[in-house]
This record gives sequence, C-alpha cells and structure tokens, in this order.
Amino acid sequence: MELLEDACRLAIKTKHPSSFPQYYANPILEAARQNSYEVVQRIVYFFPSAIMSANEDGHNVIQYALINRSEKVYNLLDEMSEHRNICRTIKDSSGNNLLHLAARLAPSTKLNLISGAALQIQRELLWFKVGISMIQNRHT
Repeated sequence: MELLEDACRLAIKTKHPSSFPQYYANPILEAARQNSYEVVQRIVYFFPSAIMSANEDGHNVIQYALINRSEKVYNLLDEMSEHRNICRTIKDSSGNNLLHLAARLAPSTKLNLISGAALQIQRELLWFKVGISMIQNRHT
C-alpha cells in the first residue's frame, strides 16, 4: 500500500492531470476484478475521477466489480455517495444497466469458489437482488 501511495503522489507531482488516466485506469479495473478494495480505495482517494475508468467493453469500476462479483469493492463504491447515483444511471456500451449486469452469470472463477449448484444459484440470486435494489433506490 505504501508503494501504491508513493506512486500516486509521484504521478500527481510530476504529471499533468490529463495524463493521470494512463496511470490508474488499468490498476483500478484489475483491483476491482480481484476484489482488492484497499487498492481501489487508495486510487480513488488520490484520483477521484478514477471511478469512471472503463474497460474495453465500456464498464466502469462499479459495473466491473458487479460483473466480477467483487463484493468488497462493490460495497465500498456503493458507500461513496457522490458516485452512487452516477453509477446507477450509466449504461455500458451495449445499453446494459446495473440490473442487467447483475443478472449475468458470474465468471466461472467466482462460481467455482462455491460448491454445489444450489449454493451457486442462491449467491447469484443475491447479486440480482442487489441490482434490483440499486435500480429501485435510483427512483426514490
């Protein structure tokens, strides 16, 4: 974490803000995929706009965390109220919102961590309910 913070401080000191995305886009997306909420939290602290980083499919960090069932990252970003409403309304390049993404089957690497089809289905249903909750909260 100290190395990450030092790298962020160095980038801020020596680089122009327009070049920041080239330093944080891939690391924050990879951290979201791997459920490394500490890394996501540090990057967003130094670069608040990093939350809007998108992968090649147009998924921002919160969408990517949802797709990859990265619960800690998803919860962290959901708690950041200034980003919550923005991420609820954004659609990916295919027009999918958070509910659509939650309805997708989790990556096999995540499903294989849970033994038994019934438990896998139960876990996937919980993620779908998270998506529904996000959409309903947007309208209130």
